[in-house]
Amino acid sequence: MRYAWTKRRFVQRVNELLWERDGNEIYVIDIESLASHLGESNWLDPRWYYHSKYFFNPALINHYALALRGTLAACLGKSYKVLVTDLDNTLWGGIVGDLGPTGIIIGPDTPQGQAYLDFCYYLQNLQNRGVLLAINSRNEFFLVEEVFNKNNYLPLRLSDFSSIHCHWDAKSVHLESIARQLNVGLDSLVYIDDDTTHIAEVRENCPEVLAIQLPDDPANYVRELDRLALFDFTALTSEDAIRTTSLQIVSQLQDLQLDDRLESFLAKLHLKACFRPAQEQDFARVEQLFLKTNQFNMTKKNWSQTDLRQSIIDKDMLVGVVDLEDRLVNYGIIAAIVANFIDKKLNILNWVMSCRVFSRTVEQFTLNALLAWAANQGISVVCGLFFSTGRNKYAYDFLERENLLLAPINQAGQAAWQFTAKQLLPTQVISKDAVGDLS
Repeated sequence: MRYAWTKRRFVQRVNELLWERDGNEIYVIDIESLASHLGESNWLDPRWYYHSKYFFNPALINHYALALRGTLAACLGKSYKVLVTDLDNTLWGGIVGDLGPTGIIIGPDTPQGQAYLDFCYYLQNLQNRGVLLAINSRNEFFLVEEVFNKNNYLPLRLSDFSSIHCHWDAKSVHLESIARQLNVGLDSLVYIDDDTTHIAEVRENCPEVLAIQLPDDPANYVRELDRLALFDFTALTSEDAIRTTSLQIVSQLQDLQLDDRLESFLAKLHLKACFRPAQEQDFARVEQLFLKTNQFNMTKKNWSQTDLRQSIIDKDMLVGVVDLEDRLVNYGIIAAIVANFIDKKLNILNWVMSCRVFSRTVEQFTLNALLAWAANQGISVVCGLFFSTGRNKYAYDFLERENLLLAPINQAGQAAWQFTAKQLLPTQVISKDAVGDLS
């Protein structure tokens, strides 16, 4: 490795250059780590290389396929969003109802306890990358609460989980509740458990959920989940780090919608937003929003970072983003819009918004801000199309509720909509910046 002309040093330098471009011109599949994990002597079989130029042993194609699948899923916005975990003999060893909060097996004192401890750190790392954690346990909640409050070895806290279900219903019932609470489809959930019966029940009643039975030995938990590459991502953004906190506020808002307390609560949040043209440093987050957003997605059209760079060069195009904050959380970029100018109208090609900010009147703020920006360009109409995907009913309901649709949705699942100055919408969100200065 000391000399630049050696093969190993050359390969290292090529890999470094590839990683510098990852997420821009290319996406990298981390074959180097895969080969290191499996053993380089096992990964490359010289006989197969000389026979037909295989760069890995064909007997290991399943490992390569999983790595390829993880990268492709991340590029297409198809990575799983939520990891739902059982507790007893999954997050720790033993039954908390029998052993008590300090009697369960976790911590550095025993080999088994260390394995459970490292698995908790692994889940914590997933959460830091933007994966939502949830609990699905047939247990008494007060016992679970005692563990998280009293066990000094447990690195996770209840606040790390976006949804907690500790009841005696079937595990599939819990999973349906978790999906509803987090505003995601069942196909966004991964469920892990040590119990064969519970895994079978979930696979029978919630086939959309990926149910994984963990190995008998907790020492293999991390390796088993990691090799499946279920939670790969193309870029880590600042918005990913605060996803759990923002989802907890969403849960509060859902409860308040049942009565007239919602408007009062929103007023106390002191919501502030800024609509502005996207910058180079925003492109990773904007690409992520277009790929991963389903419920508020007008046309399902995506833009890569390369596409976004080209769009901002074009004077007839707008790439806009909305930043949001309140007295509790700075959410960062929560909405993205790509539009062009046609017949003196601002035509929205797609508009996506994170489900983490639903029920805050951010939709209304965004439309008002778009119109204000358009007016600054001498344009008085904002319009667009809606394409039904089966998962974006929330967006359609918003257009319908605000009387923006020009006609009902047709047989092809499409509908046109339009917004003018006569339709300015009431919102609880205050603008942080004067939209008129954006030109």
